Amino acid sequence: RDLHSFPTRRSSDLFSVSGVKSIYQIAAVKVSANTVTDTFEAFIRPWDANSQARKAAAKEVGVPLEVIESAEDVDIVMPKFFDFVGNHVLVSTGALGNQGKLISRAARYAGMTEIKNEFYDLLDLAADTSSDFDLSNNTREYLLSAFSIPEGKTALEQAMANKTIYDTLLNYDK
Repeated sequence: RDLHSFPTRRSSDLFSVSGVKSIYQIAAVKVSANTVTDTFEAFIRPWDANSQARKAAAKEVGVPLEVIESAEDVDIVMPKFFDFVGNHVLVSTGALGNQGKLISRAARYAGMTEIKNEFYDLLDLAADTSSDFDLSNNTREYLLSAFSIPEGKTALEQAMANKTIYDTLLNYDK
């Protein structure tokens, strides 16, 4: 398929998750006609009840421990996330890698047996856009640096960075 025709085919949700073994924060921006039309952001209490895991999560996402301890459980947040994204395509760097795996794991913890959304990885788009973004230069960090895009600290800021990466790649002059 023609990857560069993607934005005109259907609307998308550019998402980001924060977490290592479980999701601590998840966010998405809904995009239609290249414009952000809605946002979703939620903290998630780590599903392992270990207090060290909660402290590590708070430190990783840069919030007070109370924010993580008072966050909703994954089985409450994930259905809200999937209600927000509907049947839209989920777009991110790592969508077919770590972020996709974390979302899949969180969905299972929430009792979901299937994710019907299509995943679209920005690293694939980058590699298809130019050989400048292939092999060792095919990382989120490289793209952010190459395009002078700030990473952002929150999952919502990172989802917005995904949109900027996406827009920049679509307009990249080879």
